[in-house]
Amino acid sequence: MKNEKMNNYRSGRSYVFWTMVLILCSISGYMLSKVIFEPEKIKKEKDKIYNEVSKQTSSAYHEVEKGVNKIQKKERHITKIGHDKLTEYEKDIQRHKEQLKHTPNNAKLHYEIGLLLQKMSRYDEALKMHEKASQFDKSKSEYYVAAGISLQHLNRQEDAILKYKKASTLIADNYTIYKYWGSALYDLKNYQDAVLKYKKAISLNQKDADVYNGYGMALEKINNYQEAEKNYKQAIILNSSNADYYNNLGVVLYNLSNYKDAITSYEKAIKIDSDRGDFYFNLGLALEKAGRRGEAENAYQKAKILD
Repeated sequence: MKNEKMNNYRSGRSYVFWTMVLILCSISGYMLSKVIFEPEKIKKEKDKIYNEVSKQTSSAYHEVEKGVNKIQKKERHITKIGHDKLTEYEKDIQRHKEQLKHTPNNAKLHYEIGLLLQKMSRYDEALKMHEKASQFDKSKSEYYVAAGISLQHLNRQEDAILKYKKASTLIADNYTIYKYWGSALYDLKNYQDAVLKYKKAISLNQKDADVYNGYGMALEKINNYQEAEKNYKQAIILNSSNADYYNNLGVVLYNLSNYKDAITSYEKAIKIDSDRGDFYFNLGLALEKAGRRGEAENAYQKAKILD
């Protein structure tokens, strides 16, 4: 009886063992078939995911850096002015204020003081001056535009747009109105309307590189990369010393999968301004896509150091 039980036990173990073997073989065969017959499909899926992540990473980094660069640009602007120039502006302001004592309702004096304050990045004070200028003389569109510019610097985009709308009712063919109006709409992420305003500005003046750059940025946001590329290139023709223009061009070229030209554009941006981490990061993405992983890693390291 004991031997019979032992044989049954062994027989049961044998059955389980061979059943497990068959199951494992089936699974292995299935996995092997996936590896042998579906590698191209898997590769395509991986590449698709990688491309999406790369685009999203580049876009997110680009947006964050724009915010950071805006602050840094303001700091550089103040530093660039220098103590002597600031003192000169202060003297001019004091001189205008002395004149205001005799003509306190002089709109032009308030306007000019506001412009000087803007040059010193004192936007709260500049806004007050331009508000007063427009109160004393409601017929001058430039007073409303100046107030709008200060409001934008104070992150009051919707209030700025109201100023630009008012200015446009006073003079319809001033491209400056539409330039800054487009900028405010862009900051509000209203890219379709920003495109229309920049287009209007360009129809009135084809010599302002910043307008073409802004137009390109708005077009890029609605995924019109080909038109964005054209406008960035025009901005560069008008001003080839602006690093941001080359960087922006590089971004759209990257999104168009033109990695070779994107690399060239990023390198030109870095040549103009080598202290920008976002330029090196974007260069790294393009180099990686071009299969130049060693150089890409170096670019990423440089971006990390600068950040």
